[in-house]
Formats: sequence, structure tokens, C-alpha cells
Amino acid sequence: MGIKKLLISCLFSLALVTPAMAFCPGNNCGGSSQPGCGGDGYIGCTEAIIEQIGSGNIATITQDNNNNNYAEINQMGCKNDASIQQIGWSNHNEAIINQTGSYNTADINQHFFADHNDAFINQNGFGNTATIDQYTDYNYASITQGMGGSVGNTATIKQGTGGFNGYYTANITQYGWYNTATITQK
Repeated sequence: MGIKKLLISCLFSLALVTPAMAFCPGNNCGGSSQPGCGGDGYIGCTEAIIEQIGSGNIATITQDNNNNNYAEINQMGCKNDASIQQIGWSNHNEAIINQTGSYNTADINQHFFADHNDAFINQNGFGNTATIDQYTDYNYASITQGMGGSVGNTATIKQGTGGFNGYYTANITQYGWYNTATITQK
């Protein structure tokens, strides 16, 4: 099936079918796994929100053995895929993915013992790909792409992969056609 027919099919299903919408505030909502909420002497709790409108979208949030983290995935369109993991003893992190369009992919990982990190991905269009990995503390990363037109956007940010350094800031903003961007800070 050609991309034009697939796009028309996707838009047709959005127009005729009542949107499948999942809104999950609080703990342990569909598509998320959050053991250890409020444990280890921390006050407060980890929160996850997933909201999807369209068909064939996949969203996964895994927050494992951590506290006071916030993760949110918002997707509108068809066949989008988003994943947030704030794994193992990672506390006080925030990760938000917003995707509009079709066939977009976004992943945020904040890794083990990585605290006080912020990561944001905003994508609009078709076929955007974005990845943020943050391995240390006090990092900020943001990817915005495809706003106003996109064809082949790809963005990757990795921070603190070479040791225990932190306090990195990285921003990628790209619009239109055949973009590729990579930032690695160690």
C-alpha cells in the first residue's frame, strides 16, 4: 500500500471512528509500571499520564524503583510509538512526549541513579524519530522537530555517558525535509 493510500486510510479512520482515548492520571495506569511509589523515605509519588487519540498508537511508561518522577505521553494521529523509562533509583525526573501526525517514534530514558533530569520531545508531521538518553544528574534535553513540515527528521541526544558528570543542557530544533542531528556530551 502506498504512503498516500495509507495516509488517506489513516485520516479516514480518524474522521469516521470515535477516537480511542486513554487518559490515565495517577499511579499504575494502563501501559505503565511503577513499583515502589512513595517508598524509601521520600514524600510524594511518581505520576504517569498517557493520552492517545487516533488508531494504532503505542505508548509505554516504565518507572521502576524511583520516586517523585513525572512522565507524560500525548499522541494524536496514527501509528505513533512513544516510550518513557526512568529506571532504577532515579528520582525527581520529568519526561514529556507530545506527538501529532503519523509514524512518529520517540524514546526517553533517564537511566539508573540519574536524578533531577528534564527531557521533552515535541514532534509534528510524519516519520519523525527522536531519542534522549540521560545517564547522570541535573541534565536538560529538548527535541522539537517537524513543526510546519517534515520529511526525514531524526534527532539523538545522549548526555553524561562517559562518567559521573552532569549539569548538561542540549536542545535540538529542526524543521522540514532531510534533517539529522546528534548531540553527545560525556
